[in-house]
Order: sequence, then C-alpha cells, then structure tokens
Amino acid sequence: MFAQALGDHKIPFELHIFPYGRHGLGLANLESSYDKPEKVIPEVQSWPELFARWAKQIFSENV
Repeated sequence: MFAQALGDHKIPFELHIFPYGRHGLGLANLESSYDKPEKVIPEVQSWPELFARWAKQIFSENV
C-alpha cells in the first residue's frame, strides 16, 4: 500500500522484496548481526549498493 501511494502521488521509489530475513537486518553481514552467523543473509547485503545507485539517480535528475 505504501508503494502504491508513492506511485499514485508520482513520488519516485524503488521496491526490493527479499524473500528471507527479518525487519532491521542492518547490513545483513556478520558485524550487524550481533556476531550470529545464522543471521547473515548474503542476498540482502546488496541493499546499500541498490540504495546508493537509486539515490544518485534521483538526486542527479533533480539538481
């Protein structure tokens, strides 16, 4: 519903849904998982790069 509302109001967004992991994974690496290897989720570790690419695109278009 949040993504739909953003789209309805022409607010740029990007939505990535990762099939595994809980809310608040941080960087999904060992350091942000309280040193619990079972909580490391390699697929989710890409989110900072995805965000940086999106932010660069959005902010460079609006400058």
